[in-house]
Amino acid sequence: MESPRITRGNIFSLSGAGLRDLLLEVLNTGKAFRIRVTGNSMWPFVKTHDVITITPVTGKPPRIGEIVAFIHPVCRRLLVHRVVRVSGDGYLLRGDNGQAADGMVPRASILGRVTALHRQGKPVRLGLGIERRLIALLSARGLLGPGVRLLARLAGRKG
Repeated sequence: MESPRITRGNIFSLSGAGLRDLLLEVLNTGKAFRIRVTGNSMWPFVKTHDVITITPVTGKPPRIGEIVAFIHPVCRRLLVHRVVRVSGDGYLLRGDNGQAADGMVPRASILGRVTALHRQGKPVRLGLGIERRLIALLSARGLLGPGVRLLARLAGRKG
């Protein structure tokens, strides 16, 4: 397990099992947990250095299109990915930019849902209306990341 450390600017840095355990403890008290993310699995909607707020799953279970924090059932890592399908056995989760789905994840592995996103200090809309189902559909088929890259390339050519 990686030891916690204080970095420049008095930022507390923790990853791996320590981060997972801290997140669990905070969510178990019913409180929200804010964290700066790293990685590109949720690009273009969640980017490295964005700050997300994770809240406990209470009331309604996660729905298609929502972004959740979970413990991967195989590698036991803490991940943040999108719900792309719900079944009686659990949830099919996938990073928007991922090559493959995470497999069926049981409800007990879902730690919380992402309820807020901030980029460079400004709130970013999560897309929790009708568009969340379209985003989930494209993500489930592995088309979201490539589609956004294609649109960006086409927009760049016109400029």
